[in-house]
Amino acid sequence: MKACLATLLCVGILSACSGPQEPQRAATPAVAATAPAPVPAAPVLVSGIEKGNMDTATRAQDDFYRHVNGHWLDVTEIPADKPSYGSFTKLSDDSIENLRKIIDESAKADPATVDIDQRKIGDLYASFLDEPAIEATGVKPLEATFARIDALKNSKDVAILMGQFGR
Repeated sequence: MKACLATLLCVGILSACSGPQEPQRAATPAVAATAPAPVPAAPVLVSGIEKGNMDTATRAQDDFYRHVNGHWLDVTEIPADKPSYGSFTKLSDDSIENLRKIIDESAKADPATVDIDQRKIGDLYASFLDEPAIEATGVKPLEATFARIDALKNSKDVAILMGQFGR
């Protein structure tokens, strides 16, 4: 199930990245100005450090790790199904949850209102969750593969079959 969810995640990301491109604008000719142009404001420099996770009550020289991560450590609970938890794990979990919502909406959407790619994603996900159909089908789709395995006679046949499966 995780492999299928990862595949759907990749499909969703790729389809989101192929949005319309903004057209390039033609350069406008320079116009002589009678007054000097205003001086632009100095850019705001942002460090990228999340100061909300810091524990400013702890001095950096006493315990730097606690100073930088103290608030995060105090308020963040490690989920029971994970050995550790950090910002990248949270980002991954949030992305999977957002993707699940998008896929669920695609599966429930009216075919007349969505594009064909979104409909394919929804149909694939719905078929993945259709356990009664999966159970009814059983191993029938694998019977030809099992027959090829049963027909193996020696190690050379195994190597050939593994090469074919690798394609």
